Amino acid sequence: MLLPNSILHLFYSHIISILTFIAILFNSGIVIASNVDSLLTLIDKTNNKLEKSELYIKLGDKHEYTEPGKAFEYYQMAYELANSVSMTTSTRSLSPEADLIRAKSRRYMGIVKSDQGEYEKALTHYDQALNIYEKLRLLYTAPFKRDIEINIAKLQSNIGVVYSRQGVYNLAREYYEKSLEIYQELKDTNSLAVTYSSLGIVEARRANMNEALRYFQQALDNYASVNNAEGLGQSYNNIGNVYSQMGDWDEALELFLKAHDLYVQLGYQSRVATTKTNIGLSLQSKGEFSRAKEYLLEGLKIRQDLNERAGIIESLNNLGQFYFEQAGYDVANDYFRRSHELAVSIGDQRMIAQTLMNIGRGYFLNGLYHNAIETIHKAAKIAHDHDLKFIIQSSYDYLAQYYAAINNFKSAFHYSKEHFSISQEILNEQRLRQINELEIEYKAREKQRRIENLEKEQEINIYKLRQTKVVNTFLALLFITGLVIAVFSILLLKQRNKIMLLNKESDARKQIQKTNNNLNAILETHAHGMLLLDNELNVIEFNKKAIDWFGFYAGISISTGISLQGINDLLIKGLMNDLLKESLMGYPREKEIQIEKDENQHYFKFFSNPVFEEDDKLVQSISLMIENITEQRVAEERILSNLKENETLVKEIHHRVKNNMQVIMSLIRMQSRVFSDNNLKESFYELERRIAAMSLVHEDLYKSSSLSQIRIDDYLTRISVNLSGVFGGEIKLYTHFKVDNSLVDVDIAMPCGLVVNELITNSFKHAFHFPKDRGQKEKRIDISLAEGYDGIKIAVSDNGTGIADDINPQKTTTMGFHLIRIIVEEQLKGSWEFNNKGGFTVSFNFKRK
Repeated sequence: MLLPNSILHLFYSHIISILTFIAILFNSGIVIASNVDSLLTLIDKTNNKLEKSELYIKLGDKHEYTEPGKAFEYYQMAYELANSVSMTTSTRSLSPEADLIRAKSRRYMGIVKSDQGEYEKALTHYDQALNIYEKLRLLYTAPFKRDIEINIAKLQSNIGVVYSRQGVYNLAREYYEKSLEIYQELKDTNSLAVTYSSLGIVEARRANMNEALRYFQQALDNYASVNNAEGLGQSYNNIGNVYSQMGDWDEALELFLKAHDLYVQLGYQSRVATTKTNIGLSLQSKGEFSRAKEYLLEGLKIRQDLNERAGIIESLNNLGQFYFEQAGYDVANDYFRRSHELAVSIGDQRMIAQTLMNIGRGYFLNGLYHNAIETIHKAAKIAHDHDLKFIIQSSYDYLAQYYAAINNFKSAFHYSKEHFSISQEILNEQRLRQINELEIEYKAREKQRRIENLEKEQEINIYKLRQTKVVNTFLALLFITGLVIAVFSILLLKQRNKIMLLNKESDARKQIQKTNNNLNAILETHAHGMLLLDNELNVIEFNKKAIDWFGFYAGISISTGISLQGINDLLIKGLMNDLLKESLMGYPREKEIQIEKDENQHYFKFFSNPVFEEDDKLVQSISLMIENITEQRVAEERILSNLKENETLVKEIHHRVKNNMQVIMSLIRMQSRVFSDNNLKESFYELERRIAAMSLVHEDLYKSSSLSQIRIDDYLTRISVNLSGVFGGEIKLYTHFKVDNSLVDVDIAMPCGLVVNELITNSFKHAFHFPKDRGQKEKRIDISLAEGYDGIKIAVSDNGTGIADDINPQKTTTMGFHLIRIIVEEQLKGSWEFNNKGGFTVSFNFKRK
């Protein structure tokens, strides 16, 4: 842009003044101190507002990562000081230093808000900074021109970061490309490399891996040309990550090794730990487990030395997953427990839930099903409390599998339903997020167009102002000529404005049409019936599935503008009362209904959601979604029917087994009467009692609500009562049961019952042959049941005569003790011991399976 000679002369005089000020500053030895106290001291000493503004910016930089709120306050103070200078400077348009500080402060304020996730506020600050830079771009040439262009490029990259974080990748890419054009024109190689990396990250997030590789390679080439070792390492790492996602582990490994060597040379230990972890994961994927383990452990060691707790949690989890793949479940669980403890110490709820999930999987693979279920329940609760839906989804899936593994099909079916429900909820949220991203992109583009229009209007105003000054200069000499030129300029400007307004109107129509097309496409491709109503329940939009539903089930032909309030149909009136009127008051609602049509039952779920205006106070419209869940309901009813039928069948089997055992016992009893030998008869009686002990299990299962577990305390009590009734007499039998969870599997209960049956029978038959002088003592048998850390412990003791000291029950060949040894050691995988003091006691331990 060309300026009149007088203005250029004034401009260069200001440049000389600025350079003189810088020279004085340098010669006076004023150096900005690195620490905060020195900066505050300098602020107190100086009276120069611009110098104070720069010092406030430096103070903000000191607090940017530690106290972002305080950093924002310092940037704001810098802006207000610079703004006061800018507003009071008579030659403001030719004094850029104040405006540069204003724009810089606004940009830094936007960065703070962006890092805090307040994206709308960040964009507002960025827009204000960009507006200042655009004005400066029109007014100045060298030496400020290059600095202004670089700052505009940085600002556009910052805006790209905001849209990238919001998932609006099209807009992010556009701003990065604008920044790229400026850096290419200025030949700023290092900044070009940074922008190429940003574009690569955007394309990687969009799953455009080939495009991401191209940008990362361009970044690598630029870093190499300026010998930027840190940038080279980052580029190698980025490209390696892309190859990892593509499954090319050899190429990824080579790139991670290059990045690792560079970071080692630079001494960047934190990044060395990251690359070691990436190398270990790549080697693990290739099957080189020994080397993979070495690198993963080295990465963990560095992070522990640096006390990077988040990195330590990641490394511990990686090592746990490594040992999982090697079937080293105990070692894997140890790493997961350490990761869990560290996550708890820093309060990272997502990692706490994730590590509990990993620990639960380890329990399951070790066969500890109940521990696994308990741990997964804890993970699910934490995930539910903190709305970690993907972890909730995985935990319900594992619970369904694990309950099925212990034959608890009712719970398995419940969590299978919960898993399906949360999966549907996540899918719906993803769809809503896609729609929101489209809305954000549309609003952003609308905002950008408004800004561009304002900038054009500002250009016109500046142009008019300059023309007015030129005209005023010549008015004194050529008044009539100036008047003609002014009139002609006004007419030309009106015509130009009219053309611009027509162009704006045309662009707005095209954008509205494009948005309508996008919304119509979403409606027509949706899997369910969709209906959009205004706040008076008049139909605005609908799709074909909605037309079909209203026509078939309600007998209504819907069209745009029809009011649901005027439809006299019980089904529609029910929807209005239960859903739509609630949504008009701002509440989302859902309802499931059953409709009988053509002698068949149909099930539907309705979702009603209010759509608010921009102030989030008034309901603008209501979206109604109709989902056909008939197949799901029919499938659920079929499964429940099958489960009930199977449960009845299994109970009937147990009943028949119990009856068959009763028949066997009757046969044994009849056969024993044939023999006159008392020892032989006693052997038959013992066999009968053993069968009776087993028969009680099937009787309990027949009566129990569970098909795989019975209450061991009730079972042992019944055995004791039966034996007491058989032997009778003055011997008292006592039970001492202390167990929180008395439910045990059948394959544990039946062996325990046989062992207890043998021990009680033994005490009744042999324990109480007292001499006459000891016969007054109370004769008692005690059965105890307790569960501790080592497992379940059962003991049968009496206060009888005991056994001879030369008899060892663990080595004797008598039928009773031989049976106990086989059952405890081989079937229950437990241990047993005896005590011959003050009577006779046998106790045995085993763990739940």
